[in-house]
Amino acid sequence: MAIPYVVRKKLDRTGGEDKELWYAIAKTMQERGGITDEEFVRRISQRTGFSPGVIEGILTEIAEALEFFLSYGFTVNLKKLGTFKTALTSNGFEHPSQVTPEEVKLSRVYFMANRKMAGRIRESGYFKVPFKDYLPKEYWEKEEQEE
Repeated sequence: MAIPYVVRKKLDRTGGEDKELWYAIAKTMQERGGITDEEFVRRISQRTGFSPGVIEGILTEIAEALEFFLSYGFTVNLKKLGTFKTALTSNGFEHPSQVTPEEVKLSRVYFMANRKMAGRIRESGYFKVPFKDYLPKEYWEKEEQEE
Protein backbone atom coordinates (compact mmCIF):
# COMPACT_ATOMS: atom_id res chain seq x y z
CA MET A 1 0.00 0.00 0.00
CA ALA A 2 1.12 3.53 -0.72
CA ILE A 3 -0.66 6.86 -1.11
CA PRO A 4 -0.30 8.42 -4.57
CA TYR A 5 0.66 12.06 -4.91
CA VAL A 6 1.10 14.64 -7.63
CA VAL A 7 2.95 17.94 -7.44
CA ARG A 8 1.36 21.35 -7.91
CA LYS A 9 2.73 24.85 -7.98
CA LYS A 10 1.45 27.04 -5.15
CA LEU A 11 2.18 30.57 -4.03
CA ASP A 12 4.34 30.65 -0.90
CA ARG A 13 3.94 33.92 1.00
CA THR A 14 6.04 32.99 4.02
CA GLY A 15 9.32 34.83 4.44
CA GLY A 16 8.04 38.18 3.19
CA GLU A 17 8.54 37.40 -0.50
CA ASP A 18 6.01 35.75 -2.81
CA LYS A 19 7.49 32.66 -4.46
CA GLU A 20 5.92 29.88 -6.48
CA LEU A 21 7.06 26.52 -5.11
CA TRP A 22 6.13 22.92 -5.90
CA TYR A 23 4.27 20.91 -3.25
CA ALA A 24 3.03 17.33 -2.99
CA ILE A 25 -0.74 16.93 -2.86
CA ALA A 26 -2.80 13.76 -2.58
CA LYS A 27 -4.01 12.24 -5.83
CA THR A 28 -7.30 10.43 -5.52
CA MET A 29 -7.38 7.19 -7.44
CA GLN A 30 -10.86 7.67 -8.87
CA GLU A 31 -12.47 10.39 -10.93
CA ARG A 32 -15.38 11.21 -8.59
CA GLY A 33 -17.19 9.91 -5.57
CA GLY A 34 -14.61 7.77 -3.81
CA ILE A 35 -15.27 4.26 -2.54
CA THR A 36 -18.98 3.48 -2.70
CA ASP A 37 -21.09 2.11 0.14
CA GLU A 38 -21.24 -1.21 -1.70
CA GLU A 39 -17.45 -1.53 -1.96
CA PHE A 40 -16.99 -0.49 1.67
CA VAL A 41 -19.62 -2.95 2.91
CA ARG A 42 -18.24 -5.76 0.71
CA ARG A 43 -14.75 -5.35 2.20
CA ILE A 44 -16.03 -5.43 5.78
CA SER A 45 -18.28 -8.41 5.01
CA GLN A 46 -15.42 -10.38 3.45
CA ARG A 47 -13.11 -9.66 6.41
CA THR A 48 -15.64 -10.34 9.17
CA GLY A 49 -18.24 -12.77 7.86
CA PHE A 50 -21.08 -10.40 8.81
CA SER A 51 -23.75 -10.16 6.14
CA PRO A 52 -23.81 -7.04 3.97
CA GLY A 53 -27.30 -6.26 5.27
CA VAL A 54 -26.14 -6.25 8.90
CA ILE A 55 -23.18 -4.01 8.04
CA GLU A 56 -25.40 -1.59 6.08
CA GLY A 57 -27.78 -1.44 9.05
CA ILE A 58 -24.96 -0.70 11.46
CA LEU A 59 -23.55 2.02 9.20
CA THR A 60 -27.02 3.59 8.97
CA GLU A 61 -27.30 3.59 12.76
CA ILE A 62 -23.80 5.04 13.16
CA ALA A 63 -24.74 7.90 10.81
CA GLU A 64 -27.98 8.53 12.75
CA ALA A 65 -26.19 8.48 16.11
CA LEU A 66 -23.50 10.86 14.84
CA GLU A 67 -26.16 13.27 13.59
CA PHE A 68 -28.04 13.04 16.91
CA PHE A 69 -25.06 13.75 19.16
CA LEU A 70 -23.46 16.36 16.90
CA SER A 71 -26.75 18.26 16.61
CA TYR A 72 -26.71 18.65 20.40
CA GLY A 73 -23.20 20.07 20.38
CA PHE A 74 -21.35 16.94 21.48
CA THR A 75 -18.05 15.80 20.03
CA VAL A 76 -18.14 12.09 19.16
CA ASN A 77 -14.95 10.15 19.83
CA LEU A 78 -14.87 6.60 18.47
CA LYS A 79 -11.78 5.06 20.05
CA LYS A 80 -10.53 2.98 17.09
CA LEU A 81 -11.59 5.51 14.46
CA GLY A 82 -11.30 9.12 15.53
CA THR A 83 -13.32 12.18 16.45
CA PHE A 84 -16.25 13.86 14.73
CA LYS A 85 -16.82 17.54 15.49
CA THR A 86 -18.84 20.51 14.31
CA ALA A 87 -17.61 24.01 13.59
CA LEU A 88 -19.87 27.05 13.75
CA THR A 89 -19.52 30.52 12.31
CA SER A 90 -21.35 33.83 12.01
CA ASN A 91 -20.82 37.26 10.54
CA GLY A 92 -18.96 39.72 12.73
CA PHE A 93 -20.94 42.22 14.82
CA GLU A 94 -20.15 45.33 16.84
CA HIS A 95 -21.73 44.00 20.06
CA PRO A 96 -21.90 40.45 21.48
CA SER A 97 -25.67 40.68 21.96
CA GLN A 98 -26.06 40.90 18.19
CA VAL A 99 -24.73 37.36 17.73
CA THR A 100 -28.07 35.58 18.02
CA PRO A 101 -28.96 31.97 17.11
CA GLU A 102 -30.40 33.20 13.80
CA GLU A 103 -26.97 34.55 12.85
CA VAL A 104 -25.07 31.34 13.61
CA LYS A 105 -24.40 28.77 10.89
CA LEU A 106 -22.82 25.36 10.76
CA SER A 107 -19.63 25.84 8.77
CA ARG A 108 -18.67 22.16 8.66
CA VAL A 109 -18.74 18.75 10.24
CA TYR A 110 -15.29 17.24 10.27
CA PHE A 111 -13.45 14.08 11.19
CA MET A 112 -10.02 13.75 12.77
CA ALA A 113 -8.51 10.26 12.63
CA ASN A 114 -7.07 8.97 15.89
CA ARG A 115 -3.28 9.03 16.14
CA LYS A 116 -2.80 5.28 15.75
CA MET A 117 -4.90 5.17 12.58
CA ALA A 118 -3.13 8.22 11.14
CA GLY A 119 0.22 6.63 12.00
CA ARG A 120 -0.67 3.37 10.24
CA ILE A 121 -1.81 5.29 7.15
CA ARG A 122 1.39 7.38 7.24
CA GLU A 123 3.48 4.19 7.39
CA SER A 124 1.89 2.93 4.17
CA GLY A 125 4.24 5.26 2.29
CA TYR A 126 3.81 7.43 -0.79
CA PHE A 127 4.42 7.15 -4.50
CA LYS A 128 4.74 9.86 -7.12
CA VAL A 129 2.37 9.74 -10.06
CA PRO A 130 4.61 10.16 -13.14
CA PHE A 131 4.76 13.74 -14.42
CA LYS A 132 3.78 12.61 -17.92
CA ASP A 133 0.34 11.67 -16.55
CA TYR A 134 -0.55 15.25 -15.61
CA LEU A 135 2.13 17.88 -16.38
CA PRO A 136 3.20 19.49 -19.71
CA LYS A 137 6.00 17.77 -21.59
CA GLU A 138 8.62 20.33 -20.52
CA TYR A 139 8.41 18.99 -16.95
CA TRP A 140 8.29 15.27 -17.59
CA GLU A 141 11.18 15.25 -20.06
CA LYS A 142 13.40 16.52 -17.23
CA GLU A 143 12.00 13.85 -14.91
CA GLU A 144 12.92 11.12 -17.42
CA GLN A 145 16.48 12.47 -17.70
CA GLU A 146 16.89 12.35 -13.90
CA GLU A 147 15.81 8.69 -13.71
